Amino acid sequence: MVDRRAEILNGELSFPVQIMEILNPDNNQEVKILVEEFWNNLWHNHLREKSCDSITWLCKFDNANLFNNMLMHLSKAGWITSTVDNNYAFIVLNDSKLLKWVDKDELMNVKFKYKFLKYRLQATKSTLSDIVQINGKHVPTGLIREGFMKAGNSTFTYDTKYLQKYLHHIAENVKKGLAASTKDITYQEIVDELLNYYSVDGTEYTLGNCYIDSRGRSIFQCSKKVFNPVSCKDARALLVCKAEELTNDGWNCIYAAISELLGYRGKNIEDKIKYGQSMYILRELPSLEEMEFNEDYEDLHVRIWLERIYENIDTYEQTGWYVAIELDRDLSSINFSNCWKLLRASGTKRNNPEDWTISSQAA
Repeated sequence: MVDRRAEILNGELSFPVQIMEILNPDNNQEVKILVEEFWNNLWHNHLREKSCDSITWLCKFDNANLFNNMLMHLSKAGWITSTVDNNYAFIVLNDSKLLKWVDKDELMNVKFKYKFLKYRLQATKSTLSDIVQINGKHVPTGLIREGFMKAGNSTFTYDTKYLQKYLHHIAENVKKGLAASTKDITYQEIVDELLNYYSVDGTEYTLGNCYIDSRGRSIFQCSKKVFNPVSCKDARALLVCKAEELTNDGWNCIYAAISELLGYRGKNIEDKIKYGQSMYILRELPSLEEMEFNEDYEDLHVRIWLERIYENIDTYEQTGWYVAIELDRDLSSINFSNCWKLLRASGTKRNNPEDWTISSQAA
């Protein structure tokens, strides 16, 4: 006997045994797998407060009689409601059926937990280096990005001190542009809950697996999570990485990053470094009061990043360098230019930049 209450409270729901026996009296494994795949999709969509597309599943079944019989028996038993119109057809799982075993608050908690775990960052191992995403499908095409796979395994945490300090403002940024929702558990609520969770959680996360687009660029799977460092500037500004000792070039990059955060382009890299050093002395920051007055937190990440950089410079002797930074691509161009100058100065026989190629696996 299936314990439905225990299943639902654990975020699970198995297909009704009696209906399976009617649909699949010969215990055909292909039919069983297909029906269970449909049921799991229906259940997970229900937890997300979404419907299940009828046409998509009719095509997957490729057997109209089996599909229609399944819907008929599930509908008669009160499990589902199937809606068909001129332009669409969808299926939903009925709350009324589930409320036979749990109450409304318990079901709400199950949905909330599902969404919370679905959108929370994780520490998953990155193992993919050659899977390309084309029109929603994942196939190997010959493109290989070992660097993306390795980057996916890099661990990071968030600076909880500054996340707590700017929690309200960060939440405003993350929820900006989200439409009002009539769902029982809105995306906005999940954002608030996850930000509160991150603000007191010291767990290490990873970027996880990465697919490659048709042009060879990265599509990290963590980009689907709330407050991920790939698509959220405020999250990148709060990244804490393994503390390291800086070289002279490292310090130059820090001061150049200060310049770029403050919008200073500079004549060259040396100019950026000098400007960054002077701004560190002045402790230059974007005005939070002005952001609050205008209710616009577009530059919040700049303020957070600079505060953390200034603090890390002050405490470097005790802590090492732990603030992750990013630099404008102009600096990469400068580095390539410097490499070319060194190659010319070394007396190499290759006198044209066109003679040199960069491996696609260097990503």
